[in-house]
Amino acid sequence: VKFKIDTGAQCNVISKCLCERLSVEKLQKSKAKLVSFSGHQIKVVGKITVLAQFKGKFYPVAFQVADAMITPVLGLTTCLEMKLVQKMFTLTSDNEGNLEGTERMSEFYVFNGLGCLEGEYRVNIDPSVRPVVHPPRKIPFALIDKVKRELDRMEELGVSERVDKQTNWVNSMVVVEKPNKIRICLDPRDLNKAIKREHHPLKTVEEIAAKLAGARVFSVLDAGHAFWQVKLDDRSSDSTQFWRFCFKRLPFGIWVFQKKISQIFESLEGTEVMMDDILLWGKDVKEYNDGLRKTLVKAREQGLTLNHEKSKIGLSEVSFIGHKLTKNGLKVDPGKVEVIRNMPVPTNKV
Repeated sequence: VKFKIDTGAQCNVISKCLCERLSVEKLQKSKAKLVSFSGHQIKVVGKITVLAQFKGKFYPVAFQVADAMITPVLGLTTCLEMKLVQKMFTLTSDNEGNLEGTERMSEFYVFNGLGCLEGEYRVNIDPSVRPVVHPPRKIPFALIDKVKRELDRMEELGVSERVDKQTNWVNSMVVVEKPNKIRICLDPRDLNKAIKREHHPLKTVEEIAAKLAGARVFSVLDAGHAFWQVKLDDRSSDSTQFWRFCFKRLPFGIWVFQKKISQIFESLEGTEVMMDDILLWGKDVKEYNDGLRKTLVKAREQGLTLNHEKSKIGLSEVSFIGHKLTKNGLKVDPGKVEVIRNMPVPTNKV
């Protein structure tokens, strides 16, 4: 069977006819919705998982089965896992030699998709702490359809999966409304009490600012869905059950992410990490450009993807952890001051 390598595809697809030729009798249920490059809907009748061999290694590959005459497709994630393709990128510069804010990739775009850092993370649970099972919280009727769609999306992304077994921990699900979308999180207050957390102190803004003497060019790169880029091992995944699902990636609210991402960039000069924000700086354009290239290479090697829309690249000043970093030093962020000025006058009586 010949496959088309499509790095723009978010999943692998084969036709129903090909499944019948391969004597695949039973299909798994699928809630995936396929849309072609031209915008046409493609009917999905199920999904299958098969073993694929490449250079002597076997890989379990999941395919969406389409009821259409289509060329079999291998998507980006599988191509990377099987090392069928290699990420390459080029950076362009403006007339002053500064890197543009729209980094271009010759094959893959470093700011696209959901990344996955190397290795699996284990959340160490103190066995002396008694597990807690929370009953499910009621979901407002107006949000039920949105929650179902988000749960389906998370399952398709490999962020979560359905649970059909007994687990010691069951956490409450929290639905956070955002403009035009919702976010599904855990309420891990009890679980966090049981986690044996590594000691990793956060740096203060004063400690970071002390390193910025002479800096004139700045960037703040946002790690898109940062927590979801950390894969959990099976034992840790079991402790994150909520409702009828559990997380396969690190959920929001379990505070172990800072150490993981800090270790990736700790060897790079002119780089600091605060939660999911990566700060870069340089004393001149050349130093800044070299630092940005090294940071993007490191992110690529580790499987970390970035959110271009939230990133600020190649600027003379940036907002960072509540302050304004400029070539003239540390300043108060006027946006934060404006929020305080616009606070309504308290109306409660003592």
